[in-house]
Amino acid sequence: MKNIVLFAFISFLLFACNKPVYDYRSKYVGTYQVIQYNKSWISGQAYSYDTSYYDIKVERSDEIYYVNFISDGGKTKYLLEKDGTIHYKSPDWHYQIEGGFITKSKFTLSGGYFGLGGGTSFIANGNKTK
Repeated sequence: MKNIVLFAFISFLLFACNKPVYDYRSKYVGTYQVIQYNKSWISGQAYSYDTSYYDIKVERSDEIYYVNFISDGGKTKYLLEKDGTIHYKSPDWHYQIEGGFITKSKFTLSGGYFGLGGGTSFIANGNKTK
């Protein structure tokens, strides 16, 4: 009888759990206030600078290593490593982002969109509010 109960319990654990017991991304979930410094240029013209302020929500997505950055402009899925490093897979080589979570309540991202004759770059810093 004991063997049957033990076998049933182990079988339940193996088949019922399709997510890790501890998800390292959970400490990054929350709402962040972001300040973003932007720089744009067009070939032959002076640089243009501006600053943006906005809030985003970071959610853990169903995929095992992704977090979603959600803003009014939409949702962006970032690959999140255990050390807090953030990656973004661009559909083309023109768009690049790098950065990561500095602590569980702060992140930084930098990157931009680069093409022939101009581009835009940014540095964004976020602080957790909730």
